[in-house]
Amino acid sequence: MRQHNRWFYGLSLAIGLLLLGTLGYFFLINPVSRTELFDQYYDPYPNIVATHNDDSLAQALQWYTDQQYPKAVTYLKQMVKRAPENDTLQFYLGSTYLAAGQLSKASDTFQAALLTSGSEFVDPMRWYLALAYLGQEQWPEAQRTLESLTQYNNLYSKQAKELLDAL
Repeated sequence: MRQHNRWFYGLSLAIGLLLLGTLGYFFLINPVSRTELFDQYYDPYPNIVATHNDDSLAQALQWYTDQQYPKAVTYLKQMVKRAPENDTLQFYLGSTYLAAGQLSKASDTFQAALLTSGSEFVDPMRWYLALAYLGQEQWPEAQRTLESLTQYNNLYSKQAKELLDAL
């Protein structure tokens, strides 16, 4: 009878340790899935553009701010066609696609916009491009883009480092 109790306690202990180890893995080692990281780190970029005598841009950015993304996309696409070198328009078009959940279009737009030299939106473009990659589960592209943000001190370098650590 004593041997039977030892065996039972040993088996119970092994099952308990296995259960504890499994729970520890899911809650401590892997607390957030990679796809959940997009939702955790994404916040829409604010409208910081002052529009002087440009009612179309003002209207498009108002729709962006009001989360009326299809309307904003329509206007911004037309404006980008007329001025493809305008990095502000490209950035907000990419941001609108991202906010609307059109991640592939967002990443394509940000990639094209990053080819514009001297943009004031380079760091936000890289950040949102990395998030678009992350949302599309394109891990190597997201990692490379985040690493580029950690190379120097900028508004996104700390978040990029945290996100890299989480990947």
